[in-house]
Amino acid sequence: MPNLAQSHKDKGNQAFKAADYASAVGHYTTAILADPEDYTYPLNRAAAYLKLGKYKDAERDCTTVLRLNQKNVKAWFRRGQARIALGQLEQAQSDFQQALRLDNQNEAARIELKKVGELMRDTSKPARSYLSIDTIQMTLCLTSQPPEINAPTPKRRRVPITIVDPSSLISVSVPPTYPQSPDQATSSRYPEPSQQEHMAQASLQAPSQTPANPVSPQNTSLKEIKQKRGTGLQRPGGGIFRHNGQHTIFKTAVSPAGDAEQGPSADNDSQAAGRQHTAAISAVRSSVELHDRVVPLPDITATTATTTLFDFNRSWNSLNTFQERWKLLVDNVPPAALPTLFKTSLEASLLTSLLKTFDDMLKSHGSSLELQAAIRGYMLNFTRVARFSTVILLMDRKERSVATAVWGRISSSQVGEAEGRAKQAWKVA
Repeated sequence: MPNLAQSHKDKGNQAFKAADYASAVGHYTTAILADPEDYTYPLNRAAAYLKLGKYKDAERDCTTVLRLNQKNVKAWFRRGQARIALGQLEQAQSDFQQALRLDNQNEAARIELKKVGELMRDTSKPARSYLSIDTIQMTLCLTSQPPEINAPTPKRRRVPITIVDPSSLISVSVPPTYPQSPDQATSSRYPEPSQQEHMAQASLQAPSQTPANPVSPQNTSLKEIKQKRGTGLQRPGGGIFRHNGQHTIFKTAVSPAGDAEQGPSADNDSQAAGRQHTAAISAVRSSVELHDRVVPLPDITATTATTTLFDFNRSWNSLNTFQERWKLLVDNVPPAALPTLFKTSLEASLLTSLLKTFDDMLKSHGSSLELQAAIRGYMLNFTRVARFSTVILLMDRKERSVATAVWGRISSSQVGEAEGRAKQAWKVA
């Protein structure tokens, strides 16, 4: 095993020099699994993790190195770099100080220690207190006199308040009390009301007239009232627009004068759309009856997924049973769409969860040849996903054993060339 570990270390170094840090992580991981006592493998993987921005993983690998070799200066230095990125400034300062104790000529550690000190001083400064504009304006108003403005004084509007008694129709006007300058004072305390105000008061005091065509509640139905009220009005259109192209459009309806028939009601359309939305949410759970009905299968002719990776991840994690997850997969992601759906974002955890779903489906319905063919299509197309070989290297032995079990249940007696290459990519003997 040391020879295998050294071989993968050399491959990892070559990938690191070529700036292929993801492949370098995969080779260093294989070296660690082959020889876990050699501290140089996790030390190199920590450097690759730093280049990828995975600072938590880099910190963990450096801690592993220090558990094997306390005097490794590079481990102290790289863990300090990772902790700066994680915001753990005090721990990073301690790591750089330890690196300088072991090698006081290490200029890089000295520079990083100085940088940490500056960051700690910046974070320890008290936050400045800023006054709002409203506070400043209020302070100026209280401490100084406003400048004189040679603008004409706006005319004040006098609005009377009228109290109407339904029995006697007596109006009482309460005028506002405005202070007057000495040169504007008259014999009357308040200015006389304008002509418009007299007319307003007269209209309030005038007795109400009986409408020419009274509407009797006993002789008019609610439907007739709605039709008369909506006559000549235009109802707004619109719709519910969905990402999958299945839109619900509300047509604009105009109620002509005297027309008794109305256009389609927006309220009814909204209720129908709400029912459709509720049905879509529960479609996966309500349709999963795999033990008594036909197993759902993917559309092998489709080449594009009907969902995004973000939505698929969220829906996948919200489901609890393997039947529901299988239904979600076959309804939204055909086998040929796997490379375009995942691109370079396939994670080992999601791949393991998919493999467990395949294994559970085969255990429950292993006799279905169509199900075996569908899962074989998924397994073959997974090998076309970018960075698939790296994801396989990051899976542990127990997770890879699930893939071996799935291949054992779907393999035919005559293994073709494509299936043979796929098994090699899955690391299945």
